[in-house]
Amino acid sequence: MFIKAPSIQWYPDKWLADTKRLSWKAKGLYGDLLNIIWMQFQDTCSIPDDVDFIASELGCTVQEWAEARAEVMLEHRPLMELITNRLFSTGLWKERVKQAERRERLAANGRKGGRPKKPKVIKNKAEKRLSSPTPSSSSSPTPKEEKSVPTAPRAPQHRFEKPTPEQVTKYGKQIGFELDGQTFVDFYEAKGWMIGKNAMKNWQAAVRIWKKRDGVPTTTPVRQPFPGEIIKLLAELRSQKERIWNGQSFNGVIENPKVREEYVAIKKRIKELESQVRE
Repeated sequence: MFIKAPSIQWYPDKWLADTKRLSWKAKGLYGDLLNIIWMQFQDTCSIPDDVDFIASELGCTVQEWAEARAEVMLEHRPLMELITNRLFSTGLWKERVKQAERRERLAANGRKGGRPKKPKVIKNKAEKRLSSPTPSSSSSPTPKEEKSVPTAPRAPQHRFEKPTPEQVTKYGKQIGFELDGQTFVDFYEAKGWMIGKNAMKNWQAAVRIWKKRDGVPTTTPVRQPFPGEIIKLLAELRSQKERIWNGQSFNGVIENPKVREEYVAIKKRIKELESQVRE
């Protein structure tokens, strides 16, 4: 279940470094756009790349947003990713995943019962003397202590532990299912390890469901929902591509053969992922 967070952590040093090259007008519109995405489109951390729509949301003219967009999406140094006609914010996506993981940790601690209550401590000896009865010879004999009724021990609660990609791949082989464990882990990590509205309790059962789903032949192709893990991977690859270009290119050419080969491989991988998203 997706839980909308009302607030976001602010990083002044990163903001100043990223927007240093922007004009005052572009910086203000870009900041308002991030706030709008967080409030209205937090589930995907992206917004349709429609000039009229964004201008109406920002309360500015189409010309003002078009000029600001040109600065924000500057080639080789874009502040947002353009994926399937949507402007995607990598920073907001990372913040969303971080908050989802924190909520899961707090929920897990709550299911354990929270912090144990502290026992009541007597502050001084006077209070101790008042609270404890004084024995006397004339006092009546103490009644026999009631026998305590044994209670059935509680069954230990199973605590869900996230699997590693290696564990998922190994289990898939045990049940005759070729599965990339990293894909499985990234998919549910982006969803906060939730299945529908419920938290995952057994990841082995989820792997078996994946096996049944992939084993059923389909005659009509069904378009799958836009996967958040592909967006995240695209953002990382584009960032890596930008770092290589800014650090290794000279006059538009990468002279190091190994670095050039890595740069070409990254571009190829980006095109493959973009084609998967468009399908």
